[in-house]
Amino acid sequence: MDSGKHPVTSACEKWPMSALNYFGPSTGLADAILGQRAPMLFDPALNLKTAELQLILALWNEKRGARRMPPRAGFSMRDLSFALPQLCFVDVVQDGGRTRYKIRLMGTSMDHHLAPITGKFVDEAVPPQFVERWETMYTRALDARAPIRVSSRVAFRDQFYLIGEGLVLPLANDGETPSGLLVVIFHYGSDTQDEKRLRLFAALTQELDQAFGDDAVTSQS
Repeated sequence: MDSGKHPVTSACEKWPMSALNYFGPSTGLADAILGQRAPMLFDPALNLKTAELQLILALWNEKRGARRMPPRAGFSMRDLSFALPQLCFVDVVQDGGRTRYKIRLMGTSMDHHLAPITGKFVDEAVPPQFVERWETMYTRALDARAPIRVSSRVAFRDQFYLIGEGLVLPLANDGETPSGLLVVIFHYGSDTQDEKRLRLFAALTQELDQAFGDDAVTSQS
């Protein structure tokens, strides 16, 4: 009798994943879906392919001025209007010696591809294996106190046919101590009819293949 559960979901509940699973290796799309694995590329050199991300980086630098990091209050919705659906503001909360991440605002594209979790803590709103993956991404930028570029197949809800390119940018109310993050992610798929987006999908696919070789997830969809 059909339980109504997707077989991948059932497998995940039976065999909890660890961060190692999520960062590879993987031998192909089917294996990645079963094992919930998709390598993530971290690029501190910020070799951005998405024009809107280049604008976000320039805006972050403009808002910080002579400070190490800009404050959240320095950004208006008008400043970010060209990327509102793709962005997320995250608060960094210290809770009894533990660092937690609360989603202050999540755009509609992020809602669609990930989950509508505005107002929720990441560690309460998503499965534990994704908490590890997301928090690793956040920690990279916070520890560096500098933006970091990320790129990966979308493992969340098994959307391996999509590739996301994003920026994780630290924010600081006092200019020096990280208090939040601005996360902006654009998603691309091979089924688009938009030539520009298709070229970006191909370029990101090639980059992931070069970075991870046989461990990269590949899809013909």
